[in-house]
Amino acid sequence: MKSKSKVTMLVVAVLLSLLSSVNVQASQTGKCGDNITWTLDDKGNLELTGKGKMYGYSLMGAPWGTSIVSVTISEGIENLGKYAFSFCGKLTNVVIPNSVKEILEGVFRGCEGLETVTIGESVASIGPSAFSGCRGLLSVTIPSAVKVIEAKAFFNCGKLTSFSVDKENKVYDSRGNCNAIIETATNTLIYGCKNTVIPNTVTKIGEDAFAYCVALKSIEIPNSVTDIKSGAFSGCSGLTGVVIPSSVINLEGHVFYGCESLTSMVIPNSVKSIGGYTLYGCRGLKSVVVGESVASVGNAAFKECTGLTRLEMLTKVPPKCGKDVFVGVDKTACELVVPEGCVDAYKTAAEWGDFSKITPGESSVGEVGTQGVTVTVAGGEIVVEGVADVAVEVYGIGGSLLYSGKSHRVSVPVDGIYVVRVNGKPHKVVVK
Repeated sequence: MKSKSKVTMLVVAVLLSLLSSVNVQASQTGKCGDNITWTLDDKGNLELTGKGKMYGYSLMGAPWGTSIVSVTISEGIENLGKYAFSFCGKLTNVVIPNSVKEILEGVFRGCEGLETVTIGESVASIGPSAFSGCRGLLSVTIPSAVKVIEAKAFFNCGKLTSFSVDKENKVYDSRGNCNAIIETATNTLIYGCKNTVIPNTVTKIGEDAFAYCVALKSIEIPNSVTDIKSGAFSGCSGLTGVVIPSSVINLEGHVFYGCESLTSMVIPNSVKSIGGYTLYGCRGLKSVVVGESVASVGNAAFKECTGLTRLEMLTKVPPKCGKDVFVGVDKTACELVVPEGCVDAYKTAAEWGDFSKITPGESSVGEVGTQGVTVTVAGGEIVVEGVADVAVEVYGIGGSLLYSGKSHRVSVPVDGIYVVRVNGKPHKVVVK
């Protein structure tokens, strides 16, 4: 009996030892700043306590790992360290206390489950890629103290529905409740979302401003915009319609990269060059009109536009092409329409001469009036640009009035030639 009792006691002692070891492992702690302690409980809840600055880490390299489900940051902590919570995909809500002044690079990068974040009132800078890849994030409010928002801070946050900036902020604004972040001094829209309405005071759409905003279906670019920066709408796979106004002079590379739902595009006469990869991978694109001022087309600008059936060039001199401009385009099936008398020039030009069907044709883009009015065709609609709140009339080729009003986008029943009167001035367009 004594022997059995000793064995039982030994087994109990071993089990207690194991349980004690498990409990120690389940609750972890350490330093993440000279005066900051982190504690992770057995349920994945992380708490940071102390004062001063956090340490920075490599991507996914923080000591608490990437499986945390919540984080509590105490008052007194002055920054959020580099990549501190990167790829913590189970985080859904974060409150950043008012003591924090800096959100450093990549802090919440790849936190796909993050839906809400409260940015403390003392935050002055938001580092590069700070919230990049937070695909579940729904809204962002920028407090008044923020002076710097770095590149790709909100890149690839495809579900965002609203941006707002505190009215007391001196560097950024969201004028007119436009659901965007605008750099006030330069009138550059730096971040937008699916509900953004671009104000007519914006002159530039910044790099990656709407990148991978997959919920964006359409956007109206006002005729105040002169520059559209690299990647502005890249990866907007749901974008079905966009009109580039005749005010745009600079159209940089990658602007519509991967916008596979676009079906038509008119590049206005004001644009002088098409940047590299501008329409790369726009597989749904069927027709493109290129304005008369374009002198060069960058590398892979139309690469993998596999659905392209009509490319209309308004410029009489074939633009110079970079590498792989039309790779993936069926140059046997796609019709290249060029100005009258220019067929031979295109047939002998590098890249352009690879098209089997090069034909002269009447432009589907209307004349530019003396008051800067432009009438174009996009997605089967007649689009009037350059003026606001004016009378628009659309007539069939036989003279019948089809529309009268002040809309700047008019749908027409069938393809054909139409006459559009804007404030009494006629413009002829071809809808194809």
